[in-house]
Amino acid sequence: MGTTRTQVPSGNGVLCVGGTLTRLPVVATDPTGAASFELDLASFTPVLATGDVLRFQYWYRDIGGAGWNDSDALEVTFCD
Repeated sequence: MGTTRTQVPSGNGVLCVGGTLTRLPVVATDPTGAASFELDLASFTPVLATGDVLRFQYWYRDIGGAGWNDSDALEVTFCD
């Protein structure tokens, strides 16, 4: 999770999340390769304000090449 956009080669893909980075817990994929993580906003630090924007990207192991890759990124604007 990060505060800005970037476009930096990373593993077998591109890192799209930059700025102040926060690493979230490891999440396993299901048999279809999908993953999800529930972000607990009540205990989130720093406190989010209306209009704040965070970017999320999933890092995963990848066979061949560098051995890892990055998912597409997701940008979320928080509102009331």
